[in-house]
Amino acid sequence: MVSWDGVAVGNISLFGGFQLEKETGDPVWLTGKRGPAILAYLARCPGMAAPRERLADLLWGDSDSEHSRNSLRQTLSVLRQDLSRAGIDIIHSRKELIGIRPGAVRVDVEDFETGLSARSAPELETALALYAGPFLDGLYLGSNAFDDWAALERERLLGRALESMEKLARLVDAESGLAVADRILAMEPTREESYRLKMELLIACGQRDKALRTFEVCRSVLKKEYGVNVSPETRALWQSLSVADTSPGQQPANAVPAGQRLGRPSISVGDFVNLTGKRGDDFFAKGLVHDITTALSEVANYVVLSGSRPRKAARIPRRRLPCGPATCSMAASRGPGPD
Repeated sequence: MVSWDGVAVGNISLFGGFQLEKETGDPVWLTGKRGPAILAYLARCPGMAAPRERLADLLWGDSDSEHSRNSLRQTLSVLRQDLSRAGIDIIHSRKELIGIRPGAVRVDVEDFETGLSARSAPELETALALYAGPFLDGLYLGSNAFDDWAALERERLLGRALESMEKLARLVDAESGLAVADRILAMEPTREESYRLKMELLIACGQRDKALRTFEVCRSVLKKEYGVNVSPETRALWQSLSVADTSPGQQPANAVPAGQRLGRPSISVGDFVNLTGKRGDDFFAKGLVHDITTALSEVANYVVLSGSRPRKAARIPRRRLPCGPATCSMAASRGPGPD
């Protein structure tokens, strides 16, 4: 057995399923599912330790206290034997606490969350590479307490991965960002903000038609999955694309006639001119237009003109929507635009 000297002697992987490896990379085989479940839970606890009673309730919540604690003792005994055969000693107990020896193992989830604070694209890519699949994928005990805990952690970590991938897509060049956006949508095809990200990147690459098609896909998915329309933010981005089809001085086909605006003040948001000569800054300039238009439309009862469809300002209620494994918030829109 390896004596404890403060050096990591193993790795615990929780993404894509549970895996325990020696520091050399050799896998360690454990008996049953509850031994891995105990290690997984302890690896995510503060200080990698938890009270015996909490572990017993987590894994045997349908049994009385005496039986659940007896089951915990038996499972810990089997777990220690498995670890001893592998030549690693990482479990310690102190009165009512069971834990993993501090520093005895590296945990991929811990390295992942620490790495997400990176500001450079290469460092962020390194952290995201650790996300090899859903948290504890395939490890279900039939214990409501443990399975509910794992499901919440699975959802939280997926959300963090998606948000960080969106951050990465904005740190790299537009073409590389598009590949990241496609990966995000493959993982979570109902994530509306990721459709907007892809539209923005397509605009930056000069692929306006593809951006319009992406909007249609987004609208179709939201209608099919949740029965709602796209949010005001997504609609505003779609409207900014319509500006490109309107010649200077020509009234857009979908504009509100002047007679319908009588009695209500109107305000027009002009285009910003890109003086840098960089294609990516064209997108930034257009983005300013639709951001300002959206903000103005929500503060008073007047018509806002931005080269596309004028809109009567109104507060648009938002509601929470179920978003599959990843929790997100999307707004049901009833504003002008495509149904």
